[in-house]
Amino acid sequence: MRPSERIDKRPLNAVEHLLIALLLLAVAIGLQMRSGAYLAEFGGHPDEAAHYVTGLMVRDYIASGLPGNPIRFAEQYYDHYPKVALGNWPPGFYAIQAAWTLMLPASRTSIMTLMAVLTWVTALVVFGALMREFDWRAALFGSLLFESFGLIQQYGSMVMTEIPVALFSTMAMLAFGSWMDHQRARDSIVFGLLASMAILTKGSGFAVALVPPLAILVSGRFHLLTRANLYYAAAIVLVLAGPWTWIFREVSRVGWEQRNPTLDYTMRGLPYFSEGVLRSGSVIMAIFGLIGTVWAIAGARRRELSGVWVSAPALIVGVVLFHSIVPASFGYRHLTQALPSWAMLIVAGTVGISRWLGIQRPALAPLVAVVALAGLLHTASSLPRSYGKGFGRVVDEVMTRPEHAGARFLIASDATGEGMFIAEAAMRERQRWHVIRRASKVLSAQAWHGGDYTTKVNDVQQVITLVRKEGVRFVVFDQSNPAALQAPHMRVLRAATESSPGELTLLGRYPIERGYPREVRGQIFPDGIAIYEVR
Repeated sequence: MRPSERIDKRPLNAVEHLLIALLLLAVAIGLQMRSGAYLAEFGGHPDEAAHYVTGLMVRDYIASGLPGNPIRFAEQYYDHYPKVALGNWPPGFYAIQAAWTLMLPASRTSIMTLMAVLTWVTALVVFGALMREFDWRAALFGSLLFESFGLIQQYGSMVMTEIPVALFSTMAMLAFGSWMDHQRARDSIVFGLLASMAILTKGSGFAVALVPPLAILVSGRFHLLTRANLYYAAAIVLVLAGPWTWIFREVSRVGWEQRNPTLDYTMRGLPYFSEGVLRSGSVIMAIFGLIGTVWAIAGARRRELSGVWVSAPALIVGVVLFHSIVPASFGYRHLTQALPSWAMLIVAGTVGISRWLGIQRPALAPLVAVVALAGLLHTASSLPRSYGKGFGRVVDEVMTRPEHAGARFLIASDATGEGMFIAEAAMRERQRWHVIRRASKVLSAQAWHGGDYTTKVNDVQQVITLVRKEGVRFVVFDQSNPAALQAPHMRVLRAATESSPGELTLLGRYPIERGYPREVRGQIFPDGIAIYEVR
């Protein structure tokens, strides 16, 4: 028996739709507030500040009336705020940020609201997909389940590409599922457009390209390969996403864990990412999700289900395969792209089990509630309350003083801390008159991911010479991270601050809240930031 049989599929009226939409939005914002997203600085991930600053750069370029060569503008912007990452990532996410901040402020509250809206829209997409097969209760369960996943709560509370690429990938998957049912040219075109948007948001969007072959293979509908309009999507992706991908193919590989795919990486990646999907929620979620996957594939083989229900597991497998082959990095965050589909399959498994047990519709709600509560409790316990803050106060009290206009600042911290300071400065400034330098670039040389490290300074005098050569007037020294202080250039810089008061004069100390190690959240270092003036 199909899980959807004997389910009341009464359509919702406009008021009911509105109430459910408002509930999903409230949950998205509420979970952000619980994590401290609206209070913390952009330090949840080393890439977060880069995403914010790059989006701000695109916004400023448009707001300035497209002033000339965009590459030259980006170079000048990087000279002020050296956390621009356009090229390392495609422009899609930054275009979204720019469109938002051209209408609304570029503040922390505004940009975090954007992330809540993107999460909310993805939840609505999940709700709509489930409503076509089940009733509104199951659809609401799936939407809340999606929002409750730990990865969704975490990356929905940061300025990261994971949520938007999950949104576009899921919409593309649904479009291809519709094409499998009807073979309409418009579905293929929509699939191509949405796949291009996913790819132009993050390179992992290419995982969507694996959906058609996997879905056709699993469903056994090989005759679909002869439909000419299937290949419209490939042509659209080639035209829209191909040029950017080709031009920046080398730049985008800078942050990869290793330069080229290898069999060893793939053999380690397959079990790692497969396990990550199963561990994205509670054990009961994993069991129901696997049951839902079996149901979806079996139904597709028997031609009983719509193409969506074979496209959903195809996207999950495609994401696992893609990240097991492309050696970008290990990390469960890459699986965010697959979680909307996984939520749908968990719902299918939950409803299927209830039908098998003979549980009728009125009794289904308590079962759904129990599963949802188990998921929330499982994920909520490990979420951070705050990622850290403290650099904003330094910017407010030191950098923005009128007498310091145009001064150059050197920020010395770990990669995340340097990004936090740069983002806080860029957020507050509109004239863009300050210039910031990163100690990790001025006093050392290292790759994007921190490898291939070499120091440029071996003694105090070399530090003073390089700082003066860069025209630095103020040094912002984050001394809260013991691991970062062990880097050779940080040790020499610390020695310079301690042994050369005539060269580096201490102006004051400021508290900072960070978490070292990762298990420790919200640890306050009362004198963690020291400000020095170069004489």
